[in-house]
Amino acid sequence: MWPPSVIAKMRLLVEAGGVILFMYVVCRQTGRLVQSRKKKASESQSEEDAAVFHHRSAQTVPVEVVVENLSAGWTTAPPIFYPPNLAVIPILRSLAVTNGGSAEQNIFILCDGPRPRMLQAPAGDEKPVAFYMEYLLNMPLFQTVATREATVLPLNEAGFSCETECFTHAAIIPDNKTVIVFGSHGPYILSFVLTQYASSALNLENDMCTAGNLTPGDVEMLLGACSLVPLVNGLCLPGTPAGARKGSLRLTYRHGNNILVFALSSLVAVRQNVERDEKRNKDALDPLFFLEGDVLPDKKIAVGGDTLDALVKGISVDALFPSSTPAHPLVSSLFSLVTVEELVACVENGAGDCAPPLYEDDVMKIVFSHPYLGVSFSVNPKSGVVYEPILTKDLLLLYYPLGDEARYSLSSGPREDDAPPRVSLRHLTQLPPTWEKLLSTEDELKHNVLFHFTDWTRERVSCSMCDVNGLQGVQLFESKEDHSCRTYVIPRDNAILVIRWETKTRDWAMYLPLLQKFLDSLLLEDFSA
Repeated sequence: MWPPSVIAKMRLLVEAGGVILFMYVVCRQTGRLVQSRKKKASESQSEEDAAVFHHRSAQTVPVEVVVENLSAGWTTAPPIFYPPNLAVIPILRSLAVTNGGSAEQNIFILCDGPRPRMLQAPAGDEKPVAFYMEYLLNMPLFQTVATREATVLPLNEAGFSCETECFTHAAIIPDNKTVIVFGSHGPYILSFVLTQYASSALNLENDMCTAGNLTPGDVEMLLGACSLVPLVNGLCLPGTPAGARKGSLRLTYRHGNNILVFALSSLVAVRQNVERDEKRNKDALDPLFFLEGDVLPDKKIAVGGDTLDALVKGISVDALFPSSTPAHPLVSSLFSLVTVEELVACVENGAGDCAPPLYEDDVMKIVFSHPYLGVSFSVNPKSGVVYEPILTKDLLLLYYPLGDEARYSLSSGPREDDAPPRVSLRHLTQLPPTWEKLLSTEDELKHNVLFHFTDWTRERVSCSMCDVNGLQGVQLFESKEDHSCRTYVIPRDNAILVIRWETKTRDWAMYLPLLQKFLDSLLLEDFSA
């Protein structure tokens, strides 16, 4: 999901072709390790190490640009990830200009996914044209240029005659000098964005004074240099971190005199029916909670008291919720009843034991667990959502206690600079060569963390020792660009766990109790034990 503030910036950037700034914005929003530290470590690598790094990075996205197939002056940069579902592959071109200086033109491939509902074996060419046109109109990054009489056509009808396994359709926006080429690979959508495009010889002649114009031949060369990266199990990529999509949710729901425990895939979100809870006179037919996710029939399933009663009696989940099409997985593979525990019922005359009183907070509890990360924490049953990105270099979790950007903006009102509070948990296994593993004092550990996770030579960053669930680490606090972030860096054997809590600076104090609630429920496994 894209924060509204970033969407507004990126729309302008695509219009202006300012992709350098586009990549800068993405980098700042991801909250990754400071790039200058990585660059300093990479300078000591040999050419062979650099080649291995480039190949490994290319295997984390669904399409690779083969540098050897690019014309002179063209190159690529490592992918930039924007979780939970986007990655950008920057493509750079250095051009000599008449005054003897140089200009740098930037182009990029946007990878979006995985999307559970992708176009399935379309008949003819009309369906993919309609699909990509709808994507162009609905993708926030493209919405501005899409209003400029953009039309999606097959590549050959758009004027490109080249062999490419990655891309099939193109949208040309002449007055914006932009072409967006579309393709798909399994559950991923690929968008090749090229700015400063001269779509005809006449346009090229009229713009001869403008350095950096792309010709149809340039576009065909770039498309021909792209190659699909093989998928693993139809979903992951060869470079996908081990443990991706291995997390799960555990829902405990008290219904009558029974406590039901469900196991759920992380592809499904569970939301308590808040409207029902707010009613004084509750209707027995009202849903108790909802299951939401693109993998579900109609993207949403309502679960009521009658459904829970049927499950207790032994009726299967798939009998209650049959899949509408073969493209949908069985609901039981996403949502299953694990156990039913019967509570002691109260007798009418008041004698005997009674079930404990029913409190609202005890009705529904959700816990997310991830064995590879060695973490578990409580999820807000009213609005919490957890993402496990595939497009990422490191094993990563995202938790939004008040809902992701789309849901949060609906609840808080349309404000372009709105952003919900977010927790990210990142497991770093590829440590930089400069990371010191054997440290004897707390000051050495703090300096180690400051050096690798902050720009400490330029900015003063609050740094202190901390204890998170019995594990020692370093706590950082930073405020930049209207965002405030508290980071916990916890060394774990031959890896580092980085926990980040980020909100808008103006909302920091208001949402601090949410952070404390998350930390109170967080359990971390000690891998060194």
